[in-house]
Amino acid sequence: MEPKNKKPKITPPSKYLNPTQQETHEKYYSEKKSLLHVRGPAPISPVLLFYSQIHNLSEEEQSFDTYIEGRIHKITPQVIASVLGFDRPLEPVSFPPANEDTLVVSKDEFRRAVYLPEHVTSYGRRLKTEIKVAHLKPIIDVLVRICQSNILPAFSHQYITNLKSVYLSFLLLNGYQVDISHVIWHTMAHLDRVKTKSVPYGILVGQLLSYLGHPFPADTPCASVPGNFDVKFLCRNQLPYHLCDSNDITFSERHSHDISPPPPPPSMNADDASEPIQSLKDPMEVVLPHIVTRQDRFEQQEMIDRNACPDQVNPICQECGDSGYVELLIYCNLCQTSAGHSYCLYKITKNGDDEIIWTCEDCDQTAELETPQGVQLTSLK
Repeated sequence: MEPKNKKPKITPPSKYLNPTQQETHEKYYSEKKSLLHVRGPAPISPVLLFYSQIHNLSEEEQSFDTYIEGRIHKITPQVIASVLGFDRPLEPVSFPPANEDTLVVSKDEFRRAVYLPEHVTSYGRRLKTEIKVAHLKPIIDVLVRICQSNILPAFSHQYITNLKSVYLSFLLLNGYQVDISHVIWHTMAHLDRVKTKSVPYGILVGQLLSYLGHPFPADTPCASVPGNFDVKFLCRNQLPYHLCDSNDITFSERHSHDISPPPPPPSMNADDASEPIQSLKDPMEVVLPHIVTRQDRFEQQEMIDRNACPDQVNPICQECGDSGYVELLIYCNLCQTSAGHSYCLYKITKNGDDEIIWTCEDCDQTAELETPQGVQLTSLK
């Protein structure tokens, strides 16, 4: 049986890692219309494009190159620090750890600090060994989930973590100087190119590309953040399930991150960078309910304080509940206790007299029964 003829290996062009990426570049960047620097969350396609072009990694120089839109950029921890606005410590703790023998504290001290008492003596804890989240102390558990969702999203599912995430949580909890920019850079540099990228790093890459001055078409497909921000959907080996509607850009624009894009490159006209871009829905969609709840609690406490010390706070309209338009707030002329806006209170006028009596709703009902002849009762409601 004759062997099948093997297809000749095609050498990709020097400036692209493979022909598919060249086709992608030509498709995305052939037209220079309706372009804008990516703000905040990033489209999935540029994220994949960014990672597929990582090369010339240098651990000594802490840098790698990425080729985007015809230009090569050297990505370093300092670049990431500039994008995220981080201050880099002068003497940071070494990270990541090789094993439990290379930590800033002894192995026993580290285990007592992060594990529950019944799991302190567990064995086999190495860098790539899975660590059960249930074995960790509650505060470490919380920090691990935060780190895995935003800084080190390199886990298989929400019940398993690794030494890097636990150690980073320990350092942050105990106030050690950690160079977060280097941690993120190291994670990017050593990412498995085969696996797709997680939502948090998609957002970061969008900010990074915006900082480097790369525009993207407004019709680029985008991924969506799950409604409940469950960490199991943020692992690196899964893509978000749904794509955003290309016309639904209002929410993502309203809550985009405040990263000022650089000036358009010389090859772009100012008009080319004037229209909005569709991007990932912001995690603010998850945070907003907590903000609303906190605001409700604040308003409740403010109401309690107002009732306790009415002379020390601005009066509030008892009819509409608004404390605005203070110049229009007046007290009921009958009960002298209920304040309200002039457009919310009732007005009693006497015929042939300029005297005006303002009443609240409760006093108005009494006034209707006792209104003498020649008195006109009106309402401004």
